[in-house]
Amino acid sequence: MNIKMCAPFLAALCVLSASQSARAELTAAELRCDYKSDPIGIGVNNPKLSWKLFGGGRGQVQSAYQIIAARTQYDLNHEKDFIWNTGKVASSRAFQVPYSGSSLFSREKIYWKIRAWDGNDHAGQ
Repeated sequence: MNIKMCAPFLAALCVLSASQSARAELTAAELRCDYKSDPIGIGVNNPKLSWKLFGGGRGQVQSAYQIIAARTQYDLNHEKDFIWNTGKVASSRAFQVPYSGSSLFSREKIYWKIRAWDGNDHAGQ
């Protein structure tokens, strides 16, 4: 997984990791939080998340996504104690998706990742 960290300065969202598929399917990468990669502070309570899609073959598109966020990287990696889990959202949207999980606190680090489904409904990891 590709992981990036940011230390928010006024409630923000932060460590970015892209989901990857073992079958080289659609992969979310170049994750952004309010247009920034590795932001140190973003100053908002509901940042907007974006990502770019790669792989999956010619003409492949995102058919759904899932965003999960946790207060520690351990919790995120072990998929427990999420502060936000969108579940599978049927959408091609990959730009400016607003955070709507538990309240964020000043100077808090949050870890999140994306799972994207391709047009054939195959999920990345």
